[in-house]
Amino acid sequence: MKHSYLLFLFVFFLLFKLPVSNAQNKSSISEYMDDGGVSSAKHNISTNILSYTRGDIPILYEYRFAKYFSIETGVGVMLPYCLNYYVGAFSTNKSEEYAEKTLGYSLLVHPKYFVRKDLEAPAFGLLCRMRHYGEVTRFGFATTIEKRWICWNRISISFGMDLGFSYQISSSPEDPFYFEKYNTKATYPNEEYWILIGGSLKIGFIF
Repeated sequence: MKHSYLLFLFVFFLLFKLPVSNAQNKSSISEYMDDGGVSSAKHNISTNILSYTRGDIPILYEYRFAKYFSIETGVGVMLPYCLNYYVGAFSTNKSEEYAEKTLGYSLLVHPKYFVRKDLEAPAFGLLCRMRHYGEVTRFGFATTIEKRWICWNRISISFGMDLGFSYQISSSPEDPFYFEKYNTKATYPNEEYWILIGGSLKIGFIF
C-alpha cells in the first residue's frame, strides 16, 4: 500500500510538471483562430468514476464564472454497496454491502482556483461534500488539486487528489453495512472523525 501511494504521488507530480508552453500556445492561437468555442467554454457536466467505488453515482456541473475561478456543484445517488479503499484504485480491502437495501443521496460544492486562464490549467480547490445513507450522514472537507485534459474536441478528463478530514454522524449505534466474510454488524460511536485521503477521475463534456 505504501509503495502504491508513493507511486500515485510521483505520477501525479509528473503530470503537473508537463510543459506550460503548450497550453499557453493553445490559448494564444485560439485568439486568432476559430476552435468552435472550445477555448471559451464556461460549462462542464461530468461524473466522478472513482466515486462509484463508494456507491456514490454523482452528476457534477461546473461553471467558470471568472478567468481564474469556477464553482462545481453536484448531486448523487448512494447505492447499497461500498468498496472500502484508502487511496482510489490502490485498494486491496474487501467490499462491503449495506444491510438495508435502500438508496441514499450525496451533495457536493467545490470552488476552484486555476493557475492559468486556459481550460487545461491545474486547479486548487476546497471540496465540501455530504453523503447520507439510512441513519448515517458523512461530511467531507478537503483541499484538492486537479488537472484537466480536453480530448476529442469537447470531452474533458480530469484527475485529482483530495486531502482533508471526514466527520460522521449516526442516529443509531449499529453500523448500517457489514463485511461479507463476517456476515455480521459492527457498532461505532454516534460521532466519528478521520483523515480523508482520496482521488477523483472525472469524465465530462464542456460547452
